[in-house]
Amino acid sequence: MMDMERTKTGIKGLDELLHGGIPKGAVILISGSPGSGKSILSMQILVNGCKMGEKGLYVSFEQPYEDIVKQAKAFGWDVEGYIKKGLLKILSFDFVREGYELYNKMISEIKSGNYNRVVIDSLTALENHPALLIEAERLDVRVTQKKVKFMGHEGWLRRAIITHLINMLRNEKNLTAFLLSEIQEDSNQLSSDGISEFLCDGVIVLHYLSIGSEENRMLEIRKMRFTDHEKGLFPFDIKAKEIEVNTDPTMLIK
Repeated sequence: MMDMERTKTGIKGLDELLHGGIPKGAVILISGSPGSGKSILSMQILVNGCKMGEKGLYVSFEQPYEDIVKQAKAFGWDVEGYIKKGLLKILSFDFVREGYELYNKMISEIKSGNYNRVVIDSLTALENHPALLIEAERLDVRVTQKKVKFMGHEGWLRRAIITHLINMLRNEKNLTAFLLSEIQEDSNQLSSDGISEFLCDGVIVLHYLSIGSEENRMLEIRKMRFTDHEKGLFPFDIKAKEIEVNTDPTMLIK
């Protein structure tokens, strides 16, 4: 595999599984069931980027700003310090308050912010909001240059928004993006929308499994374009200060 620029997650074990990190400029889907660690993993990737002098944006549609900061501080991450330095921005969108302009505001911030890393938490919340269906119709009219409003199936409209978002992120220079999606453990899909796993450059799945009386978290790199990566399920721990992925082959579940 040829040398390439990579975005290092800074998470112990994960960059090793990725053979050096995520290809720079990739759009990565992080999927998992509730409580599997998606938000913590993605925030740690942003914080580690700030430590390396990279600028990050965290967009949330589910948690208020204060809760996001509180959770990050519980891990000892100086998010407020990075915010003051201009290395980190946290946006918490209120669907009711922002209304139909929410999507455009997010896109405008990403395009104008000169970010190196962006996290969107989550696609599941974004695609399920009725306001976004109107924006999807508008997007279809603009892209196809039709004079009439597209009156297609609701599921198609949701997919139109996701497709537009992923294509936009991929076209932003020097930006590596992480899109969170909620799935159930028994789901046959790797995302709630059923299309992100095909459009994104990489897919990381977090599993939250109960084996007997024990609860186990596993990480799986299901897909990563442009680079080799380790295959299988790898245990990971959410510790007091960070997430750590166990790469010991004796711990590998195939």
